[in-house]
Amino acid sequence: MSEELAQGWDVVTSDYEGLDSEWAVGPMLGYATLDSIIAVEHFAPAGLEGTDTEVTLNGYSGGSEASTWAAALAPKYASRLDIVGVAAGGNFPDFVYTTDHLDNSIWYGTEIGVLESFSRALPQDFDLAKILNAAGQALAAKDGQDGSGCAGSTLNEPYGNAAQYTNFPDSEALAAYPPVHRGLEELSLKNGPLPKAPLFFHNSVDDDLAFIPPVDTWVADYCQHGVTVDYDRDPAGGDHLTGIVPYWKAALPYLENAFAGDKPPDNCSTYGAEP
Repeated sequence: MSEELAQGWDVVTSDYEGLDSEWAVGPMLGYATLDSIIAVEHFAPAGLEGTDTEVTLNGYSGGSEASTWAAALAPKYASRLDIVGVAAGGNFPDFVYTTDHLDNSIWYGTEIGVLESFSRALPQDFDLAKILNAAGQALAAKDGQDGSGCAGSTLNEPYGNAAQYTNFPDSEALAAYPPVHRGLEELSLKNGPLPKAPLFFHNSVDDDLAFIPPVDTWVADYCQHGVTVDYDRDPAGGDHLTGIVPYWKAALPYLENAFAGDKPPDNCSTYGAEP
């Protein structure tokens, strides 16, 4: 944030995780982000130009969910916002794929935290008493009391697996359970509306949480639907934690150029657009 403020930009940070810490419920994150921008544009002491104010969105990991869902929802929900660019890194467009690959990883706690978060938004699909065993329910209850949201749950059970905490033999079986599968699909950006604003996506090829294959598929789909995408598929970005450094180095110039009115870069011809 300090680097953004140093540019002379007005910076808005919303509590997009909400009062109930629904930090993985993408549509809610998007609506909360858009509402915060609308509120600031109507807050006279801020000295902005109302709906004539140029807006960019920026986020990494959980912040990428907020920014990319906001971009996807904006054309219908907040069409008067002038969003000139969106930067997002460490992206999660497909929760089914992510869940399938969490067993025995350092990030296994993410699975329980996501289910706890989703259970507040979709209690019928995510009935934790049916999904989690006693150990999993205890871990979910701990997540539900943790005010740090995603930061508190993602690393709280490293190298765990679904057999230890759920009623399923592995995470792939959990993700295939029909009620869970429906919810994961409904809350995945791959099935969300199309954004109109130009986008910059950055993902490390070796990201160990925001896995690259679903991002590749997502970018190709956006490109084929005419969305302007500059995709930085970083072969040397490292894992999910270290990836924020190269992301930020690339995102800041992108946002600067967006505010300057430069033509947004688009490398869809490389990443899946039809000729």
